[in-house]
Amino acid sequence: MSGPLAVPTLTPDRLVLEPLTLAHSAGMFAMWSQAEVCRYSGPGFDLARRPIRLPAETPEDSDKIIIFFLKGAAEYASGEGRLAPAG
Repeated sequence: MSGPLAVPTLTPDRLVLEPLTLAHSAGMFAMWSQAEVCRYSGPGFDLARRPIRLPAETPEDSDKIIIFFLKGAAEYASGEGRLAPAG
């Protein structure tokens, strides 16, 4: 899944910063399945305001977070989202 928001991949020394995609599923699950990570994040919701289970119990739980960010970014870039650019 990708949206119209163009985000470059940055590669400074010893680091790669790239746009979030579902290819990051394993790493996102490893992070969001930890209670310590979720402790201060508050409840998670998808764009339809359905709860996202945190800490994540399955990769599908954390994939909902990725999808939330991808769809939110696409809506922002198209001007359709609640946080659409001013203009």
